[in-house]
Amino acid sequence: MRTLCRSLKRKQRLDCRIITEETVLKDADEGRVSSDLVADLGQRVANLRKRLRLSQRQLAERVGVSRERLGRWERGLNAPPLPELVGLARALDAGIDELLTGRPALGARLPGPKRKRLASLVKELNELLNE
Repeated sequence: MRTLCRSLKRKQRLDCRIITEETVLKDADEGRVSSDLVADLGQRVANLRKRLRLSQRQLAERVGVSRERLGRWERGLNAPPLPELVGLARALDAGIDELLTGRPALGARLPGPKRKRLASLVKELNELLNE
């Protein structure tokens, strides 16, 4: 278990909750997304955007949404729908798993040319195995 405490700006009080893996899975089963998970996703998007030295407006244009909408995602007020999440991942040169968990996929750690070479080798291997 981990305790997540965050300051609520509007109410000027401290909201402390115990979040367990069971709680997250229950929320996911019921179609809800934990506000902490949404906030973490927004923080990751902001960090990746800043690492690429993009403004909110530039990233929003690449994804095809308004700057205001992107700002709400970064502040953790809303979670992007799946099509926009895919667009964010592409625009930020990150995987969806990296946006959601903060950990890049194994292949994502490779630079572009090496990643392409690995993909072509895997394709060749699949063709050889299917013969």
